[in-house]
Amino acid sequence: MSQPITDWFTASGSQTFTLSQAPLDGAISSVFINGVLIAPSAYSLTGQQVTIVPTLSNGDQVAVVYFTAPPTFQGAGSTVRLASFENVQTALKGGGDIQSSDEQGTRIQQFLDGISRRMMTYILKSAQFSLAQSTSDGSSGPLEYYGTEQYGLHKRNLIRLYRPLNLTAVTAVIDDGNTLTSDQYYVDYRVGSIRRIVGRFYPYSGAVQVIYTAGYAAIGAGDTLALQVPFDLRDACVKQTIYVFTASEPGGVPVGATTISRSDGSVVVPSVDWLPDVKQVMDQYRW
Repeated sequence: MSQPITDWFTASGSQTFTLSQAPLDGAISSVFINGVLIAPSAYSLTGQQVTIVPTLSNGDQVAVVYFTAPPTFQGAGSTVRLASFENVQTALKGGGDIQSSDEQGTRIQQFLDGISRRMMTYILKSAQFSLAQSTSDGSSGPLEYYGTEQYGLHKRNLIRLYRPLNLTAVTAVIDDGNTLTSDQYYVDYRVGSIRRIVGRFYPYSGAVQVIYTAGYAAIGAGDTLALQVPFDLRDACVKQTIYVFTASEPGGVPVGATTISRSDGSVVVPSVDWLPDVKQVMDQYRW
């Protein structure tokens, strides 16, 4: 991905600082004062001049993060796998003879990448995000805005994060330009939701910005590379990959077939997009 630029400044009586390069599209990703994220309404940008609204004290450290080229994110279109080639190789009967570098191994990896992307899109209901661990800071993951979601009986009190799985940290909750203190909201790390316990979230689109870290870290390398997802999700990916791979092999199930004629009789083969037990597992993780 294109890397963000971070310019550091030390306050010494001025509220305005000059960036080292021109930001892409005249926009800034984020600004920090002494390590604390400030809301977009707390600064302005004119050309390469950044002006901070809150009064700075001498010695305050200001960090400005921005891009000079379009950022790319590790979303559901990437090749991050929910299971490794080794997982599929082990599960295949006689699969130990298939190597990642040979023709069959190459096809398995293509199926594995495609199925991983489809599973992540199905679970998260979006092709923009993936289950790979990232932070919604505009650098390692897209900025995320909320405000039109309505959940439960107490409307505007609860928002559901776009990437709710394996939520590990909430860095900031900014409501209508105001950064909330931690005693004004409650984070339910089990389901990836944030409930405002003092007041209500503004209801219009994009009123709330949440910066948080969620998703699963990648482990292994080469044939063992995969996200460290729960076992049942990994196993579901392996099963679906083997099903699609086997169907593509000579003597396998032709795409769209409903019956196969064999010497011992015809076998009915249901035409399904997802194996039933695979879909059942995905539905458990889908909101």
